[in-house]
Order: sequence, then structure tokens, then C-alpha cells
Amino acid sequence: MGQKKLIRFAAIKSFSNVLEYPENMPGTWGSFFASAQPLTLELACGKGEYAVGLGQMFPKRNFLGVDVKGNRIFIGAKRALAMGLGNVGFMRTQIDRIDQYFAPGEVAEIWLTFPDPQLRTGHARKRLTHPNFLRRYQRFLQPGACINLKTDSPVLHAFTLLVIEHYGCSLVTNYTNVYGEATEPELLTIQTHYEGLDIAQSGRIFYLRFQLPDVIDAAKDEAFKQAGVGAGAGNTSIGSRFMKVQLKEGEDYYYSPEGYMVLTEKYHLERGVCCGNGCRHCPYAYVRVPEPRKSHLLQQQAAKSDTRTDKPV
Repeated sequence: MGQKKLIRFAAIKSFSNVLEYPENMPGTWGSFFASAQPLTLELACGKGEYAVGLGQMFPKRNFLGVDVKGNRIFIGAKRALAMGLGNVGFMRTQIDRIDQYFAPGEVAEIWLTFPDPQLRTGHARKRLTHPNFLRRYQRFLQPGACINLKTDSPVLHAFTLLVIEHYGCSLVTNYTNVYGEATEPELLTIQTHYEGLDIAQSGRIFYLRFQLPDVIDAAKDEAFKQAGVGAGAGNTSIGSRFMKVQLKEGEDYYYSPEGYMVLTEKYHLERGVCCGNGCRHCPYAYVRVPEPRKSHLLQQQAAKSDTRTDKPV
């Protein structure tokens, strides 16, 4: 470990706004901050730009950045202290342990800002919007609380939309080009270090805001995997196809007027198999879609063919 990292790890141990792997925290967060206020988490916060930025914008709310990298937390925590932000704090721990630190209903909102999209084959379950993580969040989120995802990854954006649809989450906002929106919310103008790196090179910043259902039904997990978007899906899955190549807008996909990513017929033909999701331009007669939805989709597809001469590609 480099000398600079060692210095930062040592420094955060003395910071009053940083906790490292704390114990007995559920129900006590009001006493950690300057005052007891609604609590928002920034998970995988990195250098904490959003926790600090939101803390400035909303002084009547508390913000906690969570990350396992102490040398990154150091930057946000030091900045918050210098600015006198008593409503901003940080916790060093693994995100897959997050539900151990909060009581039911203790958290009002979650932000996921440029988390790792986990593009390697078999790593889908590590994505912070995977249903396994959503179940962890549900244990401590208030009813009706929102989860916010800001990312430059079209893969993570599309994956999260599929999770939202499959598990019956409520989609509140879907921006497919944040800085191209006519009415860009101020809270989306905060930029993180990783946003500036433009790792995905997508040319877009995506934003999703959604709410969880009362129950994230585990009985739907197998269908989620079979559809090709869950961890462990085979090489013909949507997930692995996204991971192998950079999809090209206008050829492999386009965005509907509602802001959804729609895969083209060309993409499906190259993929070579029906995924079972009931895709709009499926060229395989929906062979893997269960009834009665399969028949309904075939009827819709036939009706469109009868009324249009410009077959979608």
C-alpha cells in the first residue's frame, strides 16, 4: 500500500464524521449527526461528491456516504469538515453488509452514483441494483422511499430498467441523457470524479429514480435468470451480449419516446435466440415467452405488420 494511502487511512480514524465498521448502529444515527433529520445514503460513494453536494443543498437532511475504500472517503470527509457540514458523514464498510447498520424505516432515500456496472460475465449479482441488493435496502428504507441511480453505463441503465419491470418497482423518473434534458434538476448537476473519467464512453449520463414494491418476490428470481439478465445466465443472455461489445445506438438499440432502451431486430438476429422478455422487435415469434403473454404479443406484432409498410429493423 502506498504511503499516501497509509496516511489517509490513519487520518480518517481521527475524523469525527467517519465511522469504520461500526457496531450497534441501528436506530442510533440521529445522534451521529449534528441533529436528527431524515437520512439519505450515498452507496459506493467514492470521494463523496454527492454526499457533500447534497448536504450543501439540503441542510435539513442528513447524508451518509458509504464505501470500503478509506483513502477515497478521506477526500469527502475532509471537505465536509472544512465546510462545517454537520449533516454529512461517512462510513467505511462493504455494501453487501449495509442492512446490518440500520433499523427498519431509518433511511429515507438512497443514491447510487456511478457504481461499478460489473461488466464481467457472471458478475451481474454484484450490481447495486440487482434484486439481492434491493432486498437489503428494503429492510431499512421507509415506505415509499426512492432509490436514485446516476450512471454513464447503458448496460447498468438497461439492466436496472429490467429489474424495475420484472419485480414490479415503480419508475418515477427515467432520463437517458441528463444534460440534454430541457429541465435538468439542480441535484443532477453534481459531478463525481468517475463521471469525469467517462469510463463507459457512452456520451450520455443516465438517471433513474424508482420505488420498491412491498415485496421483492424471490419466486421471480428464476424467471429473471432464465430471461438472460440474472447472474449465471449463459453466453446468449442479454447481459453477456452487452458485456462483450459496445452497442451502437441506432443499430443495436434506440430510445422510445418514454425513454426506454429498445433493442432492434438486427440486434436480436445477431444474438440468435429469443431471450423470453417479450421484446418489441423479437424476430423469433416469442418462442421463450410463456403463455398467455406469448399469444398476446404475437397478436400485437401481427396487427402492427398489417398497418405498417416500414417494418422496424
